[in-house]
Amino acid sequence: CSGEHLLLQHRHSVSSFRLEEPSGDDQQSSGHVYVGRSLVDDEGNNIGERFQVTLDECKAACDSTPACHSFSYASFSMSCYLKDKEVTMQTLPKHPRDWDWHFKTYFPVDASDTVPPTIDPPIRPGNNSETVHEHHYVERTLVADEGREIYAMSGVTLFECEELCDRTLACHSFAYSVVQKSCYFKDAEVTLADAARVPAYLDFKTYIKRT
Repeated sequence: CSGEHLLLQHRHSVSSFRLEEPSGDDQQSSGHVYVGRSLVDDEGNNIGERFQVTLDECKAACDSTPACHSFSYASFSMSCYLKDKEVTMQTLPKHPRDWDWHFKTYFPVDASDTVPPTIDPPIRPGNNSETVHEHHYVERTLVADEGREIYAMSGVTLFECEELCDRTLACHSFAYSVVQKSCYFKDAEVTLADAARVPAYLDFKTYIKRT
């Protein structure tokens, strides 16, 4: 993915970037399953992009493109970038930048191979309020230094995000968007005096634990 491509998706109509329907042999199953991981540092060459597509449609596009060995995908912007790079779990990750922090890299493995398990958030022991200390959270402008991203969730409310942060190891703050209903847990211990991100990103706000 690139900053230029990410900006371009807002200048074109959705219909101009719809995924083409596969035909002929392209409809045959590739036998691949895809594994998601953090965005890799070296993504290789961009060999195609699809906007306003689902993750499954992006997988299908990679399967039908002979030179595609991986792709980057962002769920909330529904952006798909096909790559010629062969990726593994050991490939070095990319340090998140202003415009690509929400992307992940996906690469294919044979269906017969052992697929790495889906990574769940590092939840604290216990499943009830007696074993988890519940915090009150304070809203502030999106902080410039958010720290390391621990985990992310979509389709959640602010209250659910607060509860998840309380139950997630090393979560000291989080960024939340009401519009996107997306929540990003961070390990940074943020204060109200910390510098704000300029410019801000969408409607995201930083939420910090009240001491």
